[in-house]
Amino acid sequence: MNTESLEFKIEEDVLSFLSMPQFRKEIEEAKDYFYNYIEQGDMYRDLQMDFNSWLIHDYRLQDGKTFLEKYYHTEKEHLSEEEKCFIQNQLNTYLSIYEIYEIQGENIRIRDIFTKEEYFIPLDNIADVKTKELVLARVMDNGGHYRLTGNKQSIPGIFKSTIERNIYEHYEDYRNKNRFGTWKTFLKAHSQLLYKYLGIIEALLIRQEEEDDERYRVWQSVYLMKDVRSIKQMLLAYDQIELDGEDRGSCYFKLISNKKILGELVLKNNRLELECISEDDRKAAKKIIEKILGENGKHYKDEVFSIEDLV
Repeated sequence: MNTESLEFKIEEDVLSFLSMPQFRKEIEEAKDYFYNYIEQGDMYRDLQMDFNSWLIHDYRLQDGKTFLEKYYHTEKEHLSEEEKCFIQNQLNTYLSIYEIYEIQGENIRIRDIFTKEEYFIPLDNIADVKTKELVLARVMDNGGHYRLTGNKQSIPGIFKSTIERNIYEHYEDYRNKNRFGTWKTFLKAHSQLLYKYLGIIEALLIRQEEEDDERYRVWQSVYLMKDVRSIKQMLLAYDQIELDGEDRGSCYFKLISNKKILGELVLKNNRLELECISEDDRKAAKKIIEKILGENGKHYKDEVFSIEDLV
């Protein structure tokens, strides 16, 4: 059985399993929690929320197991070796948001925007691929080959900074209470946060479409560099700036203030770009950046972009 058919069969079998009368009460409670927490309204095009996917993979029953775990342990004797292996691989996944970096032949390079881990997945594993766009999904290791499993939700790339900022604050709180916590353990335990912010994004898109609302903006500032080679070290010498990744000569940084992301920086060629989600954040970030750069960088321009400009 091919991978897609196997995945579909298992999902159908799990949904049939959880329709048993003994689970009715817990499913109703799960449904109330999911929809009330997300505050889901009319869905916007591709941002359709998938309650079933969350219910199967993330909701915890009173005994602490997910429905997928419950199904596996209950029906294990009746499953084929192929099915057991596939479910075990699915149980090791977690929901996250991935940026589509590039298309290489029949494969796509994606990057987890939180853990920064990269994967190559088959091109036919995701529809309507666009670089720099985002996808909410689970990456599964299937015998040394990676693929997206479960429901996949497309997200406009412009919302990457907003999502990172909001989730980062929750992660910091989690780390304060869980000394050995990691991004993976946090994401596995808090998938509802990703769904919630997907709902917020959807609401913004609905207002933009129905009311021509331009309230969602990105405040950007651009600096021109004199000595690009030393700028990276100068930025990293400042304890509130973290390297977020490097790709094809570009360096990405986060500017942290009071345990919150104040802005994001991109260093490429002879330019340093600062992006913030409010005018106040940009003013504060510019003071820090200009103090660090000194005579090594010159302010070039300030711009404000709306959803219309960027989506």
